[in-house]
Amino acid sequence: MLAFFNTLHKEEIISDNPTRIIKSLRVDEDTFIPLTNREIERLSNALDVREYAQFRDLVGMYLILDTGIRISEIFNLEMQNLDFKSWSIILNRSKTKNRKPRIFPLSN
Repeated sequence: MLAFFNTLHKEEIISDNPTRIIKSLRVDEDTFIPLTNREIERLSNALDVREYAQFRDLVGMYLILDTGIRISEIFNLEMQNLDFKSWSIILNRSKTKNRKPRIFPLSN
């Protein structure tokens, strides 16, 4: 709302900005503690990769840990999103949460 009225005032569509006295709230970002190598090992060893579903889950976990890709983005992956020449996943804006294209480089 603030941005809307700021733009109207800046473009001289309105003469007085009614939101000028409102201060933006600052939101603290949550910090997180990354998994240790031991925790990652224990998590991956808990799965039986001989079963398809558990192997799929392991691949998804490694993708998340390696790239930071969101689970919803993994669910929306298609073959055309994989670039094997540059070892990356390329998502166009229609497949991302914030509607911005994202590129995820992959490690070995």
